Amino acid sequence: MDGISAMSAQAFAVSYDMALLKKTMENVSAQAMEMINDLAEAVPAPSEYNFDVYG
Repeated sequence: MDGISAMSAQAFAVSYDMALLKKTMENVSAQAMEMINDLAEAVPAPSEYNFDVYG
């Protein structure tokens, strides 16, 4: 009986660790997307003419 409970405790620990890892990866992904969107918004819109008006 102790072997079964030890295995289920170990399986629970692995599942818990995987859930934490997945949540962390989702948070990192969300932060990366937010940073990319911020960088994209910081770039000025292209000129409607064929020359660079910002230079």
